[in-house]
Amino acid sequence: MSESEIYDRRAMISRGVVLAVDDSGAMQTLTVQTHTGVIRTGVEVYAPYGQVSVPPAGAEVAVLQVGGDAGDCIALPASHASARAGGADPGTCGWADAGGNRVIIKPDGSVEIVSATQVKMQVGDCTFLLTSAGLTLTTPDGTTTFGASGVTFSQPVTMTQDLTVNGAIHGTADKAKVAGSIG
Repeated sequence: MSESEIYDRRAMISRGVVLAVDDSGAMQTLTVQTHTGVIRTGVEVYAPYGQVSVPPAGAEVAVLQVGGDAGDCIALPASHASARAGGADPGTCGWADAGGNRVIIKPDGSVEIVSATQVKMQVGDCTFLLTSAGLTLTTPDGTTTFGASGVTFSQPVTMTQDLTVNGAIHGTADKAKVAGSIG
């Protein structure tokens, strides 16, 4: 095998530094620097189905030359050492971003969600929104908010068990309805 053949085979896989990302098309593409002065544009990223990731500039990728053709490059998903959420126990998996937000599934069955602003879950017309101000549950029937000032209901409340109150009950008397006795 000649030296040029050895070099050609070694050059089929190289490390690259992400310079820019285009996430607008059917495939995400990168502009990558693979060697000093060598810039590759339109490098398609082959990521696992369903995974969403837009790497920041400076992330590293493995660049493969398909069939040894330097004009036909693809990239494997990016790695970014400074944004990596390290220190996990064996068996842990999850997602993290450069801002410290993360969803971590632990081998003990627990799930840790950390967000700087909010966690939102939606199922059909029902929404669960958790912020630093509190928790809001929204359904087609109304909204319930749990916050620092207490609990607010925007719909009638039905109790199927006893209600114990350790304080005064305030309200408008003409709207109060009591079935049974208070005592």
